[in-house]
Amino acid sequence: MRQKMRMWLQNSLILSWLDRAAAAIYRMLREGFFGRLFTAYFREDELFGESVIGSHIRPDHMRRRDSLFSRVQLAVARNFENSFFTGLFSRLANYLLSCSLRMYGLFFSSFAVYTLLIFLIQRYALSLQAENGTFLMGTVILLAALPLLASRQPLAEALLNSAFLRPLLLNVAGVPRELLENRRLSRGRRNHIAFLAGVALGLLTYFIPAVLLLLILAGAVAVMLVLSMPEIGILTMIALLPYLVVFSHPSIALAALILLTAFSYFLKLLRGKRVLRIELLDFAVIFFGIAFLSGGLVSFSGAGSLKTTAIYICFLLGYFLVVNLMRTRIWLRRCTTTLLVSGFGTALYGLYENYFGRTEAKWHDTTMFEDIEGRVVSMFENPNMFANYLIMLFPIAFAAFISSKQRHIRYGAGIVSLTIGLCLIYTWSRGAWLGLMIGMLFFLLMWNRRTLSVLLLGVFALPFVPFVLPESIINRFASIGNLADSSTSYRVSIWRAALRIARDFFASGIGVGENAFRQVYPMYSLAGIEAAPHSHNLFLQIQIELGIVGLLLFLCVLVLFVQACMTHNSTAADRETRMMVIGGFAGVLSALAQGMTDYIWYNYRVYFVFWFVLALTSAYIRVGRSERSRDHANLAAYADATKATLELPLKLT
Repeated sequence: MRQKMRMWLQNSLILSWLDRAAAAIYRMLREGFFGRLFTAYFREDELFGESVIGSHIRPDHMRRRDSLFSRVQLAVARNFENSFFTGLFSRLANYLLSCSLRMYGLFFSSFAVYTLLIFLIQRYALSLQAENGTFLMGTVILLAALPLLASRQPLAEALLNSAFLRPLLLNVAGVPRELLENRRLSRGRRNHIAFLAGVALGLLTYFIPAVLLLLILAGAVAVMLVLSMPEIGILTMIALLPYLVVFSHPSIALAALILLTAFSYFLKLLRGKRVLRIELLDFAVIFFGIAFLSGGLVSFSGAGSLKTTAIYICFLLGYFLVVNLMRTRIWLRRCTTTLLVSGFGTALYGLYENYFGRTEAKWHDTTMFEDIEGRVVSMFENPNMFANYLIMLFPIAFAAFISSKQRHIRYGAGIVSLTIGLCLIYTWSRGAWLGLMIGMLFFLLMWNRRTLSVLLLGVFALPFVPFVLPESIINRFASIGNLADSSTSYRVSIWRAALRIARDFFASGIGVGENAFRQVYPMYSLAGIEAAPHSHNLFLQIQIELGIVGLLLFLCVLVLFVQACMTHNSTAADRETRMMVIGGFAGVLSALAQGMTDYIWYNYRVYFVFWFVLALTSAYIRVGRSERSRDHANLAAYADATKATLELPLKLT
């Protein structure tokens, strides 16, 4: 059937004309000025590596025995490996893995019993308020700990034998199997220590909530894992990012995790267990970060900009962690899977909000859109910010759906794509819809040149769109640019004032942050729009905050990123990395397109996801490039060996 369909398409006169026209357009774009310009990134990066600056920050130079970095690295590594804290940390980790399940059972059962005892004393003896959740939690922990009392199996062996935890640790988190294998049971009878530790922790619930104590224990274990493997920190931060809303300051929690991961990576780097590579794109990001820093130090709001600047710089640090830690194909897959699973959870919750009536109507003009009951926000405070998060993930999920050869992964990626796409509709964000359309248009054009033929043919189907899409979606989309909509008129008024601010502070900018904008904006605002937190345009906001230099640096980052993606797309032979780069590129482009109608970095977590997706895409490019270089080197070595083998008889004769 498929072969017959292909033959019919090839014999179709109209489709053959469209295909030839599309091929001619692609050939002109590829061989023309812009084609050569946007596929020259690898050559530009090589020239950067040969420059004075690039030659001193590349690994080959830094690994030289006579380099300053190499001498410092050897000295730090020697002292660190022999330090007291390193030995203590290693012994503690080995001890915890070698302890029997019985010890853990004693600890948690005694903790649960004394937690319940403290609850009963507070509730009935002292007539104090005590949460019923504490009683339920203590009961669950006790029931879960009792079966452990009968096992003398070491924890490491139990983790390896667990059908659920083994793949979670080895395949998802990337914990080395050698760390868990061949673990002997810890000698000595320390059951009484575990019991007393549980009793002490249970008694502490009189002063500290039991949930907080368990979170502290879980946090201590997480810190140990991140210090052992900073890559786990990357997976943790992107997995928990949407759900950090449970904290009063989610951005601070995310910043703490980034700093912990950066500290772990820095220690590994000094010990020679991780590498650092700075490419041309990274160099542009560094300069953009410096512009952010200067915009925070010199600002209309003074010290009020320092907090915002610190968070922006900290989150920008995540970019360098991703490109330097996600250096293998398997780690990129883990990172991508974690990103999509986390986004899938937020999209499911958004659908729950929509279908169970938990949405609010304060985010849209109810007189103009009476058929829209409310807009979903899920784990984000604003439907537009949530929509921006979703449109960065959708192209990546769709790319995974197309590129995966394993059926279960393809089905999973397809379900994630459908869920995110459906949830995106109920955000009712017109800017996000338009942004995703632009991003997916470039996705399809980069994927296959025949996409242009289909698009040209699809023009004839436009009159039938109103008969397919619901009227509410058509009305919402058709209202773009309608000044009768209060949201549109509000933005236009802010843009007019913001353009005057950008003109007057063209060179210097006003400084970073909402406080600086709110101090300057009222002097330029129109009547009735005296209060606004930002300019509702990403590029305009960067110009206002950082001046023309900051905007040019950001545009330089984007140009180099586009060059890297286009260069990889034109040279990649591997389908997986090619499609994932296209997906990441489309996600970033979708966000930038929405940034024309909104300041997408207003939400710190969305700002982090933007740089995370950009970094993940760059990491895919570097892995594909290194694998291709290695294959070429192996092929050249094989050719040289074959040539030497063939010439050997001639030399002997």
